Amino acid sequence: MENLRLSIEKSEGMSFGCLVDQRDRLVASSFGANSPLVERHLVEYSTKTILKSFTRTNHWLAKEMIIRFEGAKDPKNVNLNRAFVSTHQAKVCDVLEKIPAGKVTTYGLISDHIGSAPRAVGGAVVRIHGQSSFHATA
Repeated sequence: MENLRLSIEKSEGMSFGCLVDQRDRLVASSFGANSPLVERHLVEYSTKTILKSFTRTNHWLAKEMIIRFEGAKDPKNVNLNRAFVSTHQAKVCDVLEKIPAGKVTTYGLISDHIGSAPRAVGGAVVRIHGQSSFHATA
């Protein structure tokens, strides 16, 4: 069984956490003002959703989340482990990866592009970005 690595970094009252596989691919991430909730989300995702254990570590990807959150102009490339996403989520992820840094789009435009409903795209984004940038609140 592959062991995942859990890393959490704090910056200006926010906590940024990620689960990373042995090949440095992002499995899940979370961020928010409530550090215990961010960690709990990732621990539960690791143990319940993908049935894998984890070790705590410091990983560059948690720091990269902070840099991106602060509006980095030249972020590092992040590889997503797609083993835990559905076919629909993979289609949404393909579109999200094509959005240039600093640009935005809507769920409606994404749904038009892949032939889906905006709510389905929103749900996929939450699940993917439970893999890439889930926002945990109190």
